[in-house]
Amino acid sequence: MPRGQPPDSLLALMLTISIFGLVTITALALYSSKAESSFSWRKPLIGSIFAFICVVGIVAVFFPRKCVETLSLPRGHTRTEFDVDEPASVVLKGHHPACSRFSAHTMELHGLNLCSACTGLLFGAVMALVGTLAYFFADWNFNQAGFPSLLISIAGIALGFLQFRFKAFLRLAINSFFVVGAFLILVNVDLLTQNLLIDLYALFLIVFWLLTRILISKWNNGRICLSCESCELRKKC
Repeated sequence: MPRGQPPDSLLALMLTISIFGLVTITALALYSSKAESSFSWRKPLIGSIFAFICVVGIVAVFFPRKCVETLSLPRGHTRTEFDVDEPASVVLKGHHPACSRFSAHTMELHGLNLCSACTGLLFGAVMALVGTLAYFFADWNFNQAGFPSLLISIAGIALGFLQFRFKAFLRLAINSFFVVGAFLILVNVDLLTQNLLIDLYALFLIVFWLLTRILISKWNNGRICLSCESCELRKKC
């Protein structure tokens, strides 16, 4: 269960910054002229950083609770209803409580109970990693740069922020689209500007979008438990 549920004000601030980032990176990609001199190591550097982000994301999918603890509020913060140890009798399903209120968060695949969102992020990270190797290191010719491609990519990020409203396999697809959308934004930015600083700004935004999406999920999980009076964890609060 989530600890130190992020306050609404923090989420509102992060969403505002995220939307501002989407607007600014789109404007920079479409209206910035290409750099007159392109560093030969620009693409390998940017590709390496994004590949590292993908690998970290893949690892985090397999250790979600460690990721949650890392994003928890520091010691000394005001305790909330969620600052309790999870009772041993609380059964987990796809790292969520085996509770009907979390049924939309999980799915069964070949007998395995999986978190739909994490599985989607895993698939998206793998696809983005393959695309990163192809574009940034194998000189794959990507000819779809422009406003339509950017618009699709932005839709992927926006839907990622709203993924908690969807269920099971649709949630999986949206989370995959979220990561692939981030990759396409980076590719479009690199193709249209060929500017190292703008590429680095896009990478910063991608990390920020990921953190925002994680905190939104954490907030939603806490909201679900706050409205529940039946489970042992809620009774212990």
